[in-house]
Order: sequence, then structure tokens, then C-alpha cells
Amino acid sequence: VETLLRLELVQYRPLLLAVMQHFTTAELRKTLRTMVAWSVRGLIVGGIGGGTYERAYCEAAVKVRDGKIKNTKALLGELTAIIPTDPEFRSAFERARVTKARIARYLLMTLERQKCGESEPELVPNADESQVNLEHVLPRNAKSSSWPAFPGELVSTWKDRIGNLVLLQVGPNAAIGNKDWTVKRPILKASKLALTKHVASNVDWTPTEIEARQKELAALAVKAWPRGI
Repeated sequence: VETLLRLELVQYRPLLLAVMQHFTTAELRKTLRTMVAWSVRGLIVGGIGGGTYERAYCEAAVKVRDGKIKNTKALLGELTAIIPTDPEFRSAFERARVTKARIARYLLMTLERQKCGESEPELVPNADESQVNLEHVLPRNAKSSSWPAFPGELVSTWKDRIGNLVLLQVGPNAAIGNKDWTVKRPILKASKLALTKHVASNVDWTPTEIEARQKELAALAVKAWPRGI
């Protein structure tokens, strides 16, 4: 959470300060959760930044200080034009690639909590790297002999897709390394994490399976990071 908020801090700072000073404690909590969702949506869709967005945040901050905006619902109404919609977010998530491990761990842990029915799934720290690793099902250095469905440049195309990423305990992660699907599948199946375990239900692991899984994760993402509270 803190990592994602930091990504948008420059744009959000005036608005955050105004909200912290003028919103009730309950509304402040709602707004902070909403800003986390906006950060994720902006990150996936292509970034919420630049002059247009900074002006919108500053104008909203002025209205908060003047008492014209008093709650999260009104704030969303003010900023609705610049916050990615559900269809925009879902479509972008279905195609997204994540190269930063700490961001990928946060996204996957939140989606795991959403899958398990947590009431506030997005409010989690990055998964502890000393306990849970980020695993690329299709390895980053995959050999074509072990992964024939990904010849040539296809490894680069698919390795960082969110649909190819899972969380896995450190021990099992170290054991499977760059092994092929027949070795990885039973280890993933033994995971206690629902989203990781579900990957093992696939007989094979090809671009088709990655794309299908990413669409499932995108549907969860819309619920995990809602546009409004």
C-alpha cells in the first residue's frame, strides 16, 4: 500500500493534506482506501500524472478546504473524469505486464485476499519477501527445449504478464527454478494460496492459459480496487 501511494504522492500531496485536515476520521479512512485504488488503476492503465491531473487534484484540494467537498463520494464526483473506469481498468489489467517484484507481490497478495473474501483486501503491505517469493511460472530464462510453446521472442512477451506470476513459499520456489511445467505443476498444486493452487489445474502452460488466467485476475481486480467506496 505505502509503495503505491508513494508512486502518486507528488500529484496527491495537496489533496492528501486538505483531506487530512478537513475530513472526519471515517471519511479520511475511506478516502485513503480510494486513493490506493486510484493509484493501482492509474498504474495499470498507464499512470495518473502530468499537468492535467495535478491541476485537478489541486482544484479538488481547494474545494475540500473551502468546505465544498466534504466526503469521498463528492471527491470522486469531482475527479471522475480522470479516474479509470471499470471497463478501462479491466481491459488494461488483462494485458498488463509487471516487472517490479514488490508491485507484483502486492497485486497478487491483494487479489488472493479478494479471492478469499477479505473485507479490505487492498490494505495489505507488500508480501514479505523472506517468506513468500514471486514466481514466474514461465521462467524468465526459459529454455525452448523445456517450454516449446514459447519459441524465440515469446518468452520476453509473456514472462512478465500478470497471468504468469504467482506467489510461492521460499522453499518450493528455490526448488523449481527454471524447471519445466511437469516439475512445477505438482509444487504449485501443493500451495496453500488459492490463486497459486488454481494454476496447477491447467494441463499445460502456454500463452492461452496465461491469457485466460489474466482475464480471471482482471475480474477480481475490479472488485479489489473499486473506483469508489
